[in-house]
Amino acid sequence: IAAILSAFDENSEDYGTMKDREAVSVVGIVRKIVRKNTKSGETMAFITLEDYLGEIEVIVFSAVYLKISHLLTIDAAISVFGTLSSREDAAVKLIAQKITPLSPNGSTQPNRQSLQQNAKPSGAVSSAQSNTQKPTPTVKDSAHTCKQIFIRLDSFSCKAYTRVLSLVSIFGYNGNAEVILYSKESAKYQKLTSQKLNTLPKVLETLYEICGKDNIILR
Repeated sequence: IAAILSAFDENSEDYGTMKDREAVSVVGIVRKIVRKNTKSGETMAFITLEDYLGEIEVIVFSAVYLKISHLLTIDAAISVFGTLSSREDAAVKLIAQKITPLSPNGSTQPNRQSLQQNAKPSGAVSSAQSNTQKPTPTVKDSAHTCKQIFIRLDSFSCKAYTRVLSLVSIFGYNGNAEVILYSKESAKYQKLTSQKLNTLPKVLETLYEICGKDNIILR
């Protein structure tokens, strides 16, 4: 979400990196829902979706709303695919085309307090550990079984880093896997000590999308 907001902020160095009607996918927690009836009597919704670094309004037109209305509850964790809508003198919005729950039953309840926590370095991890890492299992086999997740990033200031922090903050509720990040730029490791990640299949799929499957090792 932060990357989207920065792309439409004229004061940001990322301004212009995304455009109106561009297709994007975001994950976050539903913080507010406003339902309205259209002139034809159908229901649509305006959602405030929040992650670790910001929030965005998601517009759900009636055709999509009819399919996913049962998923729209306060504090629900969801993935939204859609197109950006930017108008002059108005905040950028996301027009939803598909909404998916980030848990098998659509009822994941993340830790609200964790959204305010930051990652804390905990020193280097030995090279022996990284050399003995096992091949990445499939999403299905890895769900709720891995104890550690090693994630390789370009740096601790790249966009993928902030997206990973957002994902961990949202899905640290009853987490089972310790998250260890590696920066190619600094050749250093960082352990997220505040919480563990709940490795639901959809969460892992989102993590692979953010970082690339080749940059993630589950142990």
